[in-house]
Amino acid sequence: MQIITIITGTIGENCHIIFDERKNAMVIDPGDEANTLIKTISDNQLSVKAIVLTHGHYDHVGAVNELKAYTGASVVAHEEEKELIQNPNLSLGMFVDPAFPVPEVDSYVKEGDEILAGDISLRVIHTPGHTQGGMCLYTDGVLFSGDTVFYGTLGRWDFPTGDLSKLTHSILHKIFLLPDSTVIYSGHGPATTVGEEKVSNEVYRWLSI
Repeated sequence: MQIITIITGTIGENCHIIFDERKNAMVIDPGDEANTLIKTISDNQLSVKAIVLTHGHYDHVGAVNELKAYTGASVVAHEEEKELIQNPNLSLGMFVDPAFPVPEVDSYVKEGDEILAGDISLRVIHTPGHTQGGMCLYTDGVLFSGDTVFYGTLGRWDFPTGDLSKLTHSILHKIFLLPDSTVIYSGHGPATTVGEEKVSNEVYRWLSI
């Protein structure tokens, strides 16, 4: 599996494009700059099978509809994120653009489901806390964590449907149970590993709250 990470939008959201040797691909969290993402897909001759949303905040979904129109790929999100995705007030899209496009989601998944594209299989790990329907995606020693956990820190919980206790539980009891060597590609900032975050992540700072 190959990974191309493209930083999109004004707040530096990481869109991850992953693909196998036969160029079957998934796009995770196309937040903005659809033209850049489309050019990357075209330049690498990729066949995008799925567009996967770790959660529904505007900075992770802003390019979904344009990318779907170009690729014909199915858009996938967690079943508990449906309300947030469909409501621009909850997704914060309304505060960026009153005409913010609501993503067209084709299917909703749940904990333990597999999302497939060629030789790639992503296992859904439901990690509520940043949003109620936030999810991480695990495959072959790699975790795409959305905004659940970052290098050294954790996602915000003060947005609609966020919850600090759920967020810390998701990190400690789901992400930190993965092998230490697991590489984490998050929604913002640099990559890290589970082992590194178990030692240095500030999640521990918030456990007493």
